[in-house]
Amino acid sequence: MVCPIMDILTLLGRKWNLCILHTLDHQGSFGFNALAKELEVTPRILSKRLKELEDEKIISKKIISDIPHRVEYDLTKKGRELITCFATIDTWAKKYK
Repeated sequence: MVCPIMDILTLLGRKWNLCILHTLDHQGSFGFNALAKELEVTPRILSKRLKELEDEKIISKKIISDIPHRVEYDLTKKGRELITCFATIDTWAKKYK
């Protein structure tokens, strides 16, 4: 049996994914290098985590055609809806902590 809650919790439980979502939610779009610097994460790990979140359509990747090319990451509508769930979890955690 497939459990969608376990699937999303597994994705969110991977190191850096919640930090990425939190940063994009609170600070808006980020380029790859700026996000790596902000989170102090290696480029290899960040690239892997961004790809996972992008594959799930939680974040979007926009290629900017400047020279040199650069990319920006942002939350999608699906990602912003996921963020709203965190407020409920936060309220619950504060109540029962």
